[in-house]
Amino acid sequence: MSSPVKLQPEISTLDCATMTFGERIYVARMSELREMAALMRKAGVKPELECFELGHIETAKKLVSEGTIEGAPLFQLCLSTGNGAPALPIVLQAMRELLPKGAIWGGFGCGEDEMPIFAQTVTMGGHVRVGLEDNIYLRRGVLASKAGLVENAVGIVERMGGRASCDQSGLYPQSRM
Repeated sequence: MSSPVKLQPEISTLDCATMTFGERIYVARMSELREMAALMRKAGVKPELECFELGHIETAKKLVSEGTIEGAPLFQLCLSTGNGAPALPIVLQAMRELLPKGAIWGGFGCGEDEMPIFAQTVTMGGHVRVGLEDNIYLRRGVLASKAGLVENAVGIVERMGGRASCDQSGLYPQSRM
């Protein structure tokens, strides 16, 4: 946790998930989540509450209701990571429905699910991102670059009748219909 405290980015991930990743198990104890959130708050860093399953949203909502997370909570709905919720329209809808009132949210899918979930998230009013950490292909057999993924994402938003805005990293965290 020293990196977000030391570097003080605007946003840092707070994984609200106890789950397996291959042969490893990531454990998110409530006491540790509270401590990490408190350190982030003290450093002026907004937690991005990453949720990989429906139950993770409930964990994050508990942090919000306790006042551990200040301001409008920022949720990231993480689909098709291989160990969490699948990238299905009904799953994204269910996860969004569980978010607390006033929450800011985004969603992403990994691999071949990146762009379909991207489009669904835009349609549902969420924020989106693309990146090589989630998908290394632009399309089947064609390796992606960050610029290529961003261009593809912008094209999707524009073809859907929306507009995209870019942050400093070149990613598109906000897209609106």
